Amino acid sequence: MKITSKQYAIALFELVRDKKGKELEQVLSSFAKILLDRNDHFKRDKIILEFEALWYKEYSIVKVEIESVRKLSQEITGSLVEKIKKITKASDIILSEKINKEIIGGAVIKFNDHILDFSLRTRLRKFKEVLSL
Repeated sequence: MKITSKQYAIALFELVRDKKGKELEQVLSSFAKILLDRNDHFKRDKIILEFEALWYKEYSIVKVEIESVRKLSQEITGSLVEKIKKITKASDIILSEKINKEIIGGAVIKFNDHILDFSLRTRLRKFKEVLSL
């Protein structure tokens, strides 16, 4: 019977949940050996993605990506993070910032299954659509 990446991730999550130090290293080493023995090592990237999703859900962690034309100030970034924490009821936020000159101005914020597009490029496109009616 083949084991799916998600099944491996769930098993790994349960195995490492309360482990630290040497004990954690031993569990991870044994888990890697099992993957190799079962010839499932090629699933490692998917297992990691599934594991991360489980971990983030269990510990109320939300990954947020903010895309803007230039680096935002700490004040603005902090304010956005606090608002997203309130919306999602997250205990912690993992933030990544990307610079994208194509959005012209404003920002695009992505978290969970949400995309908040406050970019000038999108606003101009919508304005153009209104004028075309």
